[in-house]
Amino acid sequence: MEQALYRKYRSKTLNEVIGQEHITTTLSNALKNNSVSHAYLFTGPRGVGKTSVARILAYSVNGLEYNDATGYLDIIEIDAASNRRIDEIREIRDKVNVAPSHSKYKVYIIDEVHMLTKEAFNALLKTLEEPPEHVIFILATTEYSKLPDTIVSRTQHFAFKAIDEKTIANHLIKIAGSEGISLNNDAALLIAKHGDGSFRDSISLLDKLSSYSDVISDDIVRSGLGIPPLRLIYDILNTITNQAASEIIKMLEDAYALGYEPSIVSQYEARIRYLNDGDGYFLNLYKDLVSIVRDHDSKIMLEIVLLEANANYRNLPDISKIEDPTSIQKEDSIINELNNETDVPKNIDTTSDTQTKPKEKNSKWQAVVSELKNKHNTLYSFARMAKASESNDEILLSFKFPFHYKRICETKNIELIKSIVEEVYGQNLNVRCTLSQDNVKNDDTNLVTINNIFGASEVLES
Repeated sequence: MEQALYRKYRSKTLNEVIGQEHITTTLSNALKNNSVSHAYLFTGPRGVGKTSVARILAYSVNGLEYNDATGYLDIIEIDAASNRRIDEIREIRDKVNVAPSHSKYKVYIIDEVHMLTKEAFNALLKTLEEPPEHVIFILATTEYSKLPDTIVSRTQHFAFKAIDEKTIANHLIKIAGSEGISLNNDAALLIAKHGDGSFRDSISLLDKLSSYSDVISDDIVRSGLGIPPLRLIYDILNTITNQAASEIIKMLEDAYALGYEPSIVSQYEARIRYLNDGDGYFLNLYKDLVSIVRDHDSKIMLEIVLLEANANYRNLPDISKIEDPTSIQKEDSIINELNNETDVPKNIDTTSDTQTKPKEKNSKWQAVVSELKNKHNTLYSFARMAKASESNDEILLSFKFPFHYKRICETKNIELIKSIVEEVYGQNLNVRCTLSQDNVKNDDTNLVTINNIFGASEVLES
């Protein structure tokens, strides 16, 4: 069986650990100075290196080379989630006095230690108070607040931090290069965003996506992970300011049809967090969105929240004109930094699929778009995303996202646009829509594989 990428690329030495230098430097110095503590506490988010550092430390204090495939009797790992009772801790207490079999130290690594029962904590406390010199405890948890103060006070505490998106994205690109996977910077950043600051989760997502394609673009990541484009989020929010309730329902239905599940809510949260109208309107909308429970009723609750926002809307600025400095601009900044990294493998495609492109130099079409804004603001938000090209008797509108393409292609919408085109151009031109085929490469085999992995989804033909 092929080894999972997160296991294959797990750090084997303290120098290989990324993003936790404040911890690895201190531990490295302690090892050099032979001043190792009898008990350590590692806290922080999941997937940021707590268990890896615990294992590296356990091997290092015994002068052993860390290897996943090699086990030692003197390094004992315990999952507190499965062994939380007092009996398991009493067994440890009874055995700690036994000298190590072959090593200098007997090391106990207790993962998710917050899961221990109160009685088990009391039993562990007695062992921590007077441990034998040949025993070291390394406790790890994602729930620091659930630990008794008496336990914390008897350990040397290290707080691991979530990893920033740029660091994760750069690491993913390096792994992809080693694995022969083409991963552009936009795609790497998207994966990092949805790894929630966790190396393990981000690498697992890369592993999942690479299982059906060795060329991973941002469009493939969005399709595979069900991530809606930023423009879609703004379009729906902009519809609220236009108080078009029926449009909100229609847009949500279309979004679900394209595979965007109610997890789209998290995308709303990120956008709304930085919108401020001075009297708390968007603050209330943000509060309502974060309160939605991700369960079988989340679709209904999302509709209710958005419709209530629509009904309670007051005359606020056009959302489409409000910049989101922490998402779009920050995302572009991180991508640019990644593009400038000198250690990115040269065989990796670092071109960006979503960076801003020059606007079409077509004054007449821009006039059509401007006029459309006056007559149908919601439709305007879709039309302005089109790349327009003209021939003698036709205007071709090319869209990157199926969502925008489908809405414009509705008969009533095409007819409205054609009427405005006739006014602006002074002649009756046909208006035709098409989907951009950039960065999409599928065949029947890939399509079946994608659907098997991620469920039925819409895939652009190339």
